[in-house]
Amino acid sequence: MAKLIDQIPKPEKQHIKVLEVKKVMIPHPYCITPRHLTGKSMYLDKNAIKEAEKNNNAVCDICRKLVRDGRQQEVLSFGEYEEQLTLFLEVPKGNLNNIEGLHEYLMKIKPVLVKLKIAGIAFKQL
Repeated sequence: MAKLIDQIPKPEKQHIKVLEVKKVMIPHPYCITPRHLTGKSMYLDKNAIKEAEKNNNAVCDICRKLVRDGRQQEVLSFGEYEEQLTLFLEVPKGNLNNIEGLHEYLMKIKPVLVKLKIAGIAFKQL
């Protein structure tokens, strides 16, 4: 991913920093449980997770807890998750709409993000 980050223009404002580009799971990380560890495979790859869901009633533990607490409608299967490239920026703490130069910077880099297939932006606020 280092090559991708090198293609993103650097911010002109000192208080905006480009941190990294990495893949993230949407809507949240898929959390495995002991039910996923069936012992049928040495590796817990995508196929092993799908197999555990099918044959061992394994589910994402985050989904299970969100459904239980009424914060999500249903438990998602592994196949319903998406991996997306996300740009991580460091910005000052506060309302993102009020950070000087942020909107202009995001509009400037938008064509580059589209070209690089970076679908999301995340902010670390300090």
